Amino acid sequence: MKTAGYTRLSQKSDTSISRQKEHIREYCDDHDLTLERIYDDGEESSGFDATREEYRELRNRVREGEVDAVVVNDKRRLARDVDEVMRLIPDLRTEDVELHTYQDGPLDLSDPMQASIEILMAAAAYEEKIEEIEKSINAIEEKKERGDDLGRPRFGMTYDEEKRQQVPGERWE
Repeated sequence: MKTAGYTRLSQKSDTSISRQKEHIREYCDDHDLTLERIYDDGEESSGFDATREEYRELRNRVREGEVDAVVVNDKRRLARDVDEVMRLIPDLRTEDVELHTYQDGPLDLSDPMQASIEILMAAAAYEEKIEEIEKSINAIEEKKERGDDLGRPRFGMTYDEEKRQQVPGERWE
């Protein structure tokens, strides 16, 4: 069975790209899937980003019938954008391509009800992520209005107790 993996990392996570690849290889070995390639859009690649070249190449291989199975670390590695999920799942179903996740195992997309549930779950995750992004934007705006420092502290600096301003950190000899 011709199998492709896919990885991306949109933000700091406990599942690094190398760990995702390790999970995909382990899953394929454990389930007798022949892993041909892992498509990797790398770090800082959003699931909302339409310019993910590796993802687009994988999608083209799915549409051309060149892949029998796709393995990802978790469902949201492929796409967070619900519209993209609504295009992807029918493509996987039409081409009879299996979808497997390291976390959940094989997803039965041949069952229309299960495929619909996956789309609904993606929609719920999408709304949750949009809310999270909006909260982050609002928090940054509030910090700007107060005049707080933003981002990681510069080298040798740390944040004060209120986490608002950068102050000198431990002294280096």
